[in-house]
Amino acid sequence: MKPWLKALCAAMLALGIVVAAAYVSGVLVLWSLGLSLAQLRIDLIYNTLWVLDRPDLQPVATRIRVWTLIGVAVPVVLGGGLGAWCRRWQRTNWPTPVPPFARLGDGARWWSYRRGRGIALASRWGRSTSAPDASVLVVGHRAPASLVTTLRHVQGPVLVIDPGGHLYAETAGWRAKDGHPVLQITLFGGCHGWNPLQPAWTQDGWSDPALRAIAACWYPRQAQRNALLASQVQHAFVALVHVVHDVLHAAGEGETRVSPVDLFRLCRWHANHRSLAALASHPALCSATRIALDEWRGLDQATIARIWQELRGPLEPFASWNPDRDAIARHGDLCGGHDPRRVTIYLDIPGDRGEEARPLIETFVNQWQARVAYRAPKVKPLVILNSLRTFPPLACLTEGPQALRWLVSTAGLDTLPALYGKATTALLRRFDLCVVQPPPERDWAEAQAPVCGAFIRAHAPDKHRLTCLSPCADDLMTLRRGEQAVMVPSGHRAVRCAIPRPPRRRLPPPPELQGDLMPVPLPIGMLIAALLAACRSLPPAAPEPTADNPCHAQPSVTTKTLTLREACLGPHRFRLPSNLYDGQRGQEGDKERLDFSLQWPSLQPLPMGIDWHDDAHTFLSEIGIRILHVSRQPDAVYPTLLRMSIQPMSSDPAQRADPAQNLDMRIKGKPLYGLIPYYADFDRLKTYYRKVYGPDTRAHEPDVNDDWFVRFDPEGVPTTVITCGSRPLPDGAHLERDHLVDDIERDGSRALCRHEFLIPEYKAYVSVDYKRVLLPHWEQIEASVRALLKNGEIQ
Repeated sequence: MKPWLKALCAAMLALGIVVAAAYVSGVLVLWSLGLSLAQLRIDLIYNTLWVLDRPDLQPVATRIRVWTLIGVAVPVVLGGGLGAWCRRWQRTNWPTPVPPFARLGDGARWWSYRRGRGIALASRWGRSTSAPDASVLVVGHRAPASLVTTLRHVQGPVLVIDPGGHLYAETAGWRAKDGHPVLQITLFGGCHGWNPLQPAWTQDGWSDPALRAIAACWYPRQAQRNALLASQVQHAFVALVHVVHDVLHAAGEGETRVSPVDLFRLCRWHANHRSLAALASHPALCSATRIALDEWRGLDQATIARIWQELRGPLEPFASWNPDRDAIARHGDLCGGHDPRRVTIYLDIPGDRGEEARPLIETFVNQWQARVAYRAPKVKPLVILNSLRTFPPLACLTEGPQALRWLVSTAGLDTLPALYGKATTALLRRFDLCVVQPPPERDWAEAQAPVCGAFIRAHAPDKHRLTCLSPCADDLMTLRRGEQAVMVPSGHRAVRCAIPRPPRRRLPPPPELQGDLMPVPLPIGMLIAALLAACRSLPPAAPEPTADNPCHAQPSVTTKTLTLREACLGPHRFRLPSNLYDGQRGQEGDKERLDFSLQWPSLQPLPMGIDWHDDAHTFLSEIGIRILHVSRQPDAVYPTLLRMSIQPMSSDPAQRADPAQNLDMRIKGKPLYGLIPYYADFDRLKTYYRKVYGPDTRAHEPDVNDDWFVRFDPEGVPTTVITCGSRPLPDGAHLERDHLVDDIERDGSRALCRHEFLIPEYKAYVSVDYKRVLLPHWEQIEASVRALLKNGEIQ
């Protein structure tokens, strides 16, 4: 039954009850008074009630009132019962169709008629309505039209991720005409002013946490890239930045910033041990950079080649068509020198290179949001993303800061579960509203309906009691041309409204002001030439054993059970088992470094031919040992070398204010296992890093901060320094009968320790890596390392 017909029937029933009440009450009053029914009229009771105060009617006034009340009550009761029965019958046999969509006014708390306040959402009575504080997902083949309308009127900072440059061509002219600075950045092959490494530069040099954050974004842990390889690639990225900086600094160009173009030039050619040795032997490198490269050089050739290949991927967008020129400005500002509170930035990305653009997009979004938050903390910037399906899963959408508003378009929701997998719910929860435009065909509508339901469920506090009904395929098919359905999770039904109208004419975009290609710094060119020469040269022939080379003065000694290989640690000579060395190949070319591998609890190496990577238990039980001969430190400085691990190297006030680098700014605990613990003070860390990096930083969280355990000599000089994962983190393993048992499935991660100490008789610095659960046995591990060298020394 139609709603208007139901209302008409109800009105007729009410009118019938009023007429019946007038006649029945009249009949009862006349009967009670003994009068003839010939006097009955419809207005009899009405006229009688007005004259009941007359003296001649006082004896019968009460009787008239009672029978009038009875006469009114009977029709009302019978009419009400009849109406209830008719309603039940109508619901069973003639149900009223429920409209699939609500009116635009039902979601009024989301709308505003001030066009510049937010995202253009609908058109009503010739006026555009906007959603001021909402993030919106627009679904349909005409979705870009909504993006164009928003860019025509919205105020404030806007970032547009624009595959193919279509939105720039449609809206940049309007933005410039309204007084908004417009900047287009062409990531692939263009000359632009954004240097992603620039924010990692501080007054004290490169910030390793900031560089590691960029590396983690560019080289994340994925299914095709295991955790070990991802960690190695990230470490190599940070090391190469320091290599380039040291080379520039030694050549008197310390103010010249390292750019991704430099890293791409280094990674453009294949790497091997000879090229890495040439890189590590460069006279411009500092000791910390050499140590970082030495960790990389200890890998086998296949792993080095894989790391080199992985490094190249995110760096390729910065390649220049001219190999002698830079494609970006090294000191460039990502806002092009404009006020970040007003500038509109367009990221121009070729439509077929969305996969390669993912790390650059996430880095740019994070840096841009931090820049805007620094200048205007209360402003929520708007990010507009055209064609969501063009790009792989974006972490800035599913895990990024909530201080951003998003306007995202996609041709269909049905591909999102396959693209984002388990993160689909987090993606849908990011958007406050979902706009679905008219389906081109029924198959498309049937494909979108289940994901529309998933959008509603993602916002429901109780998955079993949904506050909003998602439109089905039949509902979507009722949308006409020029209409759209807006799903508001807080409403009862989706809202039907008109699609906002884009501008009728297009203004030409402002002229592009791309900078000139800058020449490559001469020190970088010379470094690349040296690496190429090392890659192409033949490996040097092994020298004849002479007395001047004590490490090769005697051949290897083979016993019945194992082979002993000679090794050097500066001027000291050792004869050690082959299986003791990491990789079981003996000492590599560096005669001031030894790498060993032991197993817990035996503190002995694995048998020959068995690698600790081959088995899960040997991998868990491995204790990695690195011993370096500190030849470049004066004898007077060597005993205090470990102070560098627990205090800043510089006396700069900024470093002295960092709670993560200062012993006196940590929480000193009671002695534990013969060591004094200094725990991370997370309240101080949170205050400091929010002041330095902004409110959305993760630098204060437990997984990126360590606890320190220190032993001092009577003069207060540290003799042992152990840094372990912070207390809130789980161990990830436990000991059963002195053997390690893995708990990675329960805890999700393993807490590690790095154990540093000195061996003065060899002027050696020792670094040992093991699981945190072995910390109580640190003295046993340290003693075993000392015994290895003492027992293997050749007098």
